[in-house]
Amino acid sequence: FVVVCGDLVNAYPGEEKQAGQVEDFKTVFADLSPSIPLVCLCGNHDVGEKPTPETLGLYRSRFGDDFFAFWVGGVKFVVLNSQLYKDSSNC
Repeated sequence: FVVVCGDLVNAYPGEEKQAGQVEDFKTVFADLSPSIPLVCLCGNHDVGEKPTPETLGLYRSRFGDDFFAFWVGGVKFVVLNSQLYKDSSNC
């Protein structure tokens, strides 16, 4: 598997360029072999400095869950949305 640790895009939520950057990201990684699972982790540019239900929902609709766990070869990997540790006051 391949892990892309956020930021997946440069523009912040609400910035005009973010949607295009998301499409560019997806276009680039569409060439990844289907035999190689892609694991995306969000960063502050993906969900905002102070994530909101709206920015988290937008991220999830584009990339999937922002926290989850999976097993590979007897090892459990845990993915966390660390932006919520930084500031979850708007959630």
